[in-house]
Amino acid sequence: MRGVRALLWAAGMWLGMGVAAAGCMCGLPSSNCGAMHPGDATFVGQVLGVREIVREDPGDAARRRVFQFLVVESFSGEQPVGAQIEVETGLGGGDCGYPFVVGGRYLVDANVV
Repeated sequence: MRGVRALLWAAGMWLGMGVAAAGCMCGLPSSNCGAMHPGDATFVGQVLGVREIVREDPGDAARRRVFQFLVVESFSGEQPVGAQIEVETGLGGGDCGYPFVVGGRYLVDANVV
């Protein structure tokens, strides 16, 4: 019986060694940290269009999407209501991109680069 307990304990330890890992912050469970550290530009915007770009910088993800937004309401930053600005994001998956939909309205909290 002692050998069976040891085997079950060892199996439990081996199975318990799995670790959840995320390649970027967006893969982690949600928290309210963003509310405490807002980005450079916070606004409600409507998506006007999208285009795909290819970056030449080898340290960055090669393919990205650039969304054109119309600022509907501005909370922080220097973008006035009525301004058109661009927001760059990944394609989704491991690069944390967000699939904005043309015509949709979103609350955006972005960092100026």
